[in-house]
Amino acid sequence: MLEAIRERAQGWIAKIILILIVVPFALWGIESYFSGGSGDDWIAKVGDAKISRQQFADVLQDEIEQQRQSQGPSFDAAQTQTLKFRQQVLDSMLERDALIQAAQQAGLVAPDAQVAAIIAQVPAFQENGKFSRKLYEQLLAARSLTPTRFENQLRRDILVETWQSPIVAGAWVPPVLVDRMAALLAQQREISWADVKASDFAKQAAPSAAEVAAYYQAHPQEYTLPAAVKLHYLVLSPAALAQGIQPSDAEIQQYYQDHQAQYTQPEEREASHILIAVSGNDPQEWAAAKAKAEQILAQVRKTPADFAALAKRYSQDPGSAANGGSLGYFARDAMVKPFADAVFAMQKTGEIVGPVKSQFGYHIIRLDAIRPAQTIPLAQVRDVIAASVRQRDAQARFDREADDFSDKVYEEGKDLAPVAKHYGLSVQTTDWVTRADAPAPLNNAKLLDDIFAAGSIKSRQNTEAVDVGNHTLVAARVVDYRAAQLQPLGAVQAAITQKLQEQKEAQLAKQQGEALLAQLRGGVEPAKLKWSPFKVLDRQQAAQQLADPTAVSQVFRMPADVLPGYTSYVLPDGSWRIVRLTRVVTPAEISPELRSAVAAGLKQSYVRADMDAATALVKAEEKVQIRKNALEQTSHE
Repeated sequence: MLEAIRERAQGWIAKIILILIVVPFALWGIESYFSGGSGDDWIAKVGDAKISRQQFADVLQDEIEQQRQSQGPSFDAAQTQTLKFRQQVLDSMLERDALIQAAQQAGLVAPDAQVAAIIAQVPAFQENGKFSRKLYEQLLAARSLTPTRFENQLRRDILVETWQSPIVAGAWVPPVLVDRMAALLAQQREISWADVKASDFAKQAAPSAAEVAAYYQAHPQEYTLPAAVKLHYLVLSPAALAQGIQPSDAEIQQYYQDHQAQYTQPEEREASHILIAVSGNDPQEWAAAKAKAEQILAQVRKTPADFAALAKRYSQDPGSAANGGSLGYFARDAMVKPFADAVFAMQKTGEIVGPVKSQFGYHIIRLDAIRPAQTIPLAQVRDVIAASVRQRDAQARFDREADDFSDKVYEEGKDLAPVAKHYGLSVQTTDWVTRADAPAPLNNAKLLDDIFAAGSIKSRQNTEAVDVGNHTLVAARVVDYRAAQLQPLGAVQAAITQKLQEQKEAQLAKQQGEALLAQLRGGVEPAKLKWSPFKVLDRQQAAQQLADPTAVSQVFRMPADVLPGYTSYVLPDGSWRIVRLTRVVTPAEISPELRSAVAAGLKQSYVRADMDAATALVKAEEKVQIRKNALEQTSHE
């Protein structure tokens, strides 16, 4: 009976773990995204759902942080400051809101029982193999999430996936296309190659001093160090304010009392069952199933000790039959209503009822144990409550004092220390930073504009407090400045010489390589070419041998009607490689593994195309509106 939920949950477990490990959700930003905007401060809307300026800023910052974590050292902050990036984030938000509305209009729901079943199976939330409410809340609190917000997000994800599931199930790939694609991927080609080495032209390619000087004068931007500053800066955010908040015992006790339901575990019962399944609406099938269930019930009542053996023999619930019908402990809302009503109506362990009808068929149920509702002691959740109180109070203080913070930063003029002392914060410092490499939270376009403004550099005044998203205000002050400066020719002469040398070597190698290629295609075999041994390679082997994805594509796209055939490409060091194709080997049969992989890949492509089309249709029906200049205005908030 629970098999459908179990299978459905597996994909969600991976998603939840990804959320907990990777995505740095902002506590207040994500909540505002879920709860919807208010007032007229919206930049876009789909149907009746509006996206406010602050919601967009919060999600934008989340996406930036997500990319920062996933890309590591290769992260380029400049890419996240572009209009294109902001447009992609907004499009994603609009698409999601449109799909949620479509799911709701279709009458789809994500029941509490389904959400609970998914969460209960996440290993990160388990202790000794069982779901731990305390561990669940602690883990969420450590990531600035509350159960309500987290479950709200999961519920919306379930809605979207449920709406999309018929599209996924309906995608069909023609078998002939799979066979043709698999045959192409399994194809092997016999090749050899010869290289025209760029290093062979080293003497001819040596640049003159005049050429180096000319290049230096023509490309000053390449050798100009960007303007850089050293900064003092101050960050006001709920997270920063929370560091100085220590909830009192009375506050923790009051919060515990006010949220008693949150810390009360409902009654759970352990039961076993034997299911005689019915899959359709045929009355005769239902009647036959009931008669069979009554026969089994008679055997169970005659020898109750044989319940487990009878469940293994007769039960048609694959998720519990092997365990003697045991379903373990569960709350009332984890099961379908008829089943739950029967279990929770029983008065004592060992009691057996049936047949009980549900949409799955007829059940014979035995009550195995009762775990009464219980309130988690304050001592067990004290740390979680303290974190919640700290976050609540920090947010309240931030809301009260954000405007005053901006005023104080302005009033102090050239010193952030008094402002830091007033709020219990610390003034932070940087080494030299440029616009391109400013770390978070300084990598905000508006803040960088203020930092590198002539007034900030000249007067060393505090910048205004800038909202960089995620309910975070940042004010900075330039303490040292280094203007952009062109490095002297002597400092970069060696680098320019090396660059020109490599360019000329590559150019000469290309000229000779193209000439040799022309001779080969004309039927003339140049004596100077030294060919590698012949190799019969598939695409994967060719990628390893040729070490260039574009080369593999070229080799396998070469016409095979006239052999030998020739193609060429540039190696990373500027050398020119000529590849000779002498034979094409087509496999007699395709391996089932390759065919299966190709079918899965093609289906994924079909699903994506169908999903894009369906989503576009939904967005069109929901009437997406984006206010003029919304993205530009948001970027300078």
